[in-house]
Amino acid sequence: MSTNLNKIKAIFKYGFETGKLSQFPFSTIKIRRTYYNDIKYLTQEQLTLIKQKSFDNRRLKEIADCFLFQCYSGLAWIDLANLVPEDFKKADNGLYYIKKKRIKTGIEYVSILFQEAISIALYYDFKLPVKSNQKYNQYLKEIAAICNLCDEDGNVIELTTHMARHSYAIFVFNKLPDREIAMKVLGHTDPKINAIYAKILDKTIFDKIGAVETEEEKMEREF
Repeated sequence: MSTNLNKIKAIFKYGFETGKLSQFPFSTIKIRRTYYNDIKYLTQEQLTLIKQKSFDNRRLKEIADCFLFQCYSGLAWIDLANLVPEDFKKADNGLYYIKKKRIKTGIEYVSILFQEAISIALYYDFKLPVKSNQKYNQYLKEIAAICNLCDEDGNVIELTTHMARHSYAIFVFNKLPDREIAMKVLGHTDPKINAIYAKILDKTIFDKIGAVETEEEKMEREF
């Protein structure tokens, strides 16, 4: 809902700024962001489909690798595009990480790289082949179709750079129960966003437990 309202707001703003409207109707209206509805992420099983796919086209392989790197590093596309080899640091315990300020917000983050991200970075000698945002999202649609990534209704999933960041956030919350540390890793400033990820994670846990429960176990529990 908030996405549609923001589009309408942008249209009215354009009309006001170009003199077609005498006043801006949204000047006193604040649109509440619906984080939960906007958050879409990939499961480990879906990511495995991408990792195990052998792409004949070099271009698609590079896009798939960059997308997977995002999923295992949490970087937004603009931050990914501005990475340089010197940004990759190695901690005393051997973990690779990236410590910078998010270009979008200026908030400092410390991205702890999962092993999958490290492998991709090493493959490209820490010089990731990032394409333009438009080309990137265009190629992601091809990758989703080639890898047969579908939702519960059988529709091909629309891969986006935001989905990669959300996927990493889910992994972080799964591995880091400390919410303050998770906020630092993700570069978040609003605790409400973290609460949304926590709710999604809780729902995922209960869904998985319910899926493996057999009919016999259900009957025993009812009795």
